[in-house]
Amino acid sequence: MNQSNPDQIQRLARHLASLGRENAERLQLVVDEALRLLDDPELVIPEVQPEAFPWEQEEPEVSGPKGIYLVTVTDDATGEGLTVYFAAVLARSESEARRSLSRHWTRNLAHLATLARGADGVVPYADLFLSPKLRAALERLGSGPINRIHMVAAM
Repeated sequence: MNQSNPDQIQRLARHLASLGRENAERLQLVVDEALRLLDDPELVIPEVQPEAFPWEQEEPEVSGPKGIYLVTVTDDATGEGLTVYFAAVLARSESEARRSLSRHWTRNLAHLATLARGADGVVPYADLFLSPKLRAALERLGSGPINRIHMVAAM
């Protein structure tokens, strides 16, 4: 076991303990199974991401009105905290919005994101990123002749 960061191990252990014995025991079962799989490489099944998500396979819409999509997704991959991503995207469809996001974020984040059409859409954490004035500005942009807007923020 890599003991290169004992402080991080202690923090994670304290957090797990705060979740209670049942959760700690459940995690121990998962760890025990993972170690068993590592002992027998033939049993290890690599996690495979699909070659293409459904929104990547759909034909892009080339006509029709674009609308504002509000988007959020969270990522805690580092284990050191939570990153919240927010975007406002002008797109004709949810698939087009996800394809646009995948050019700025990872494909997986674009796939896991919560989207809502309209500047008045409800997505998690939107109130942290959108003041009433900014939301009103997005509503005006979404109803006007603008062909491209992409706003990305991360906390």
